[in-house]
Amino acid sequence: MFLAISKGWSQVSPEENLRANLNQFRSNYDVTYYELEVKVIPQTQSLEGTVTMHFQTLENLLRLQVDLDQNLEVSTITYQKHKLAFKRQDRAIFVDFLEPIPKGELASIRIEYKGRPPMTQNAPQQGGFDWRQNLSGKDWIAVSPQQTGGSGWWPCKDHISDQADSMRIKIAVPKELIAVSNGRLTSVLKNRSDGFWSYQWKVSEPIQTTNVMLSISNYVLIKDTYESDEYGNLELSYYVLPTNEAKARAHFKQVKTILRTYERILGKYPFWRDGYTVVDTPFQGVYAHGLIPYANFTGIFPNKTWIIPCYTARLLSILVIASAMKTRQLCGFPKLFLLTRKPYSSNAERAT
Repeated sequence: MFLAISKGWSQVSPEENLRANLNQFRSNYDVTYYELEVKVIPQTQSLEGTVTMHFQTLENLLRLQVDLDQNLEVSTITYQKHKLAFKRQDRAIFVDFLEPIPKGELASIRIEYKGRPPMTQNAPQQGGFDWRQNLSGKDWIAVSPQQTGGSGWWPCKDHISDQADSMRIKIAVPKELIAVSNGRLTSVLKNRSDGFWSYQWKVSEPIQTTNVMLSISNYVLIKDTYESDEYGNLELSYYVLPTNEAKARAHFKQVKTILRTYERILGKYPFWRDGYTVVDTPFQGVYAHGLIPYANFTGIFPNKTWIIPCYTARLLSILVIASAMKTRQLCGFPKLFLLTRKPYSSNAERAT
């Protein structure tokens, strides 16, 4: 719909149709859980990774579609340790099973992939990876998925109609760097044979593929706690560059005041189980799931001293449209975006 409005029906390409449409090979299954494990290699600006996609069949399923940018190569796809045949058409990957999986079954496939993801020179207006160095001479890497989608850097069902109920994200980086992603950091594996350190993040709330993000650098972690009179304690985490640490410690003191004010007006912060994380990025942030890309320290907004946390859509129904929109979520920094979300289910606790 959005492609048609902006470009006109006659100008929508076959690739865009494959990406935007909820066709029979997307509508025949529902994703419940992703396990994303990716190694980020700054020297070659490349990725090596695996994705295990857990899903429930909505009909007898013999073929399904997943999505991945053409720059990235799929090595193998397996189901119950058997290699599956697949074919690619632009960003779409059609996976064929040896026999139909009955309706209502829980299943999973494992996808191995590698390659150089698309790069951006103008994030977030242009999606892709931003590879650069910070003032300390260390790598500073971030992904802007707003235009490329989640499939710009990892294989997934990249359609707004479906959200995983939960997710586990493992990011391996050179040991002098820290990898920040959505959710809560649960462990750091330091004894890898390749000398990389692996940061494991747990997402407990339903998440859109486009909202899965990563930022990498030699970050300093500043921790704090917001104490809500009604909802308990919320963990606050600020990952900033060493050169910005002093500014950040003073700057982010305002967060608890903002949260308390918004809580009185809007209600509970929607990603409570996943924490509240702000990360120092080289470009302005848009929306994210409990992870706020923040570019104020880079000089993009030199005269501003505010940050806007993600919040629920209840205010949207008051300020913008009808109360029927209360089933949607709203995130806002620095722009407002609406995202469809499906109801919570028991699978939301799967990433434990």
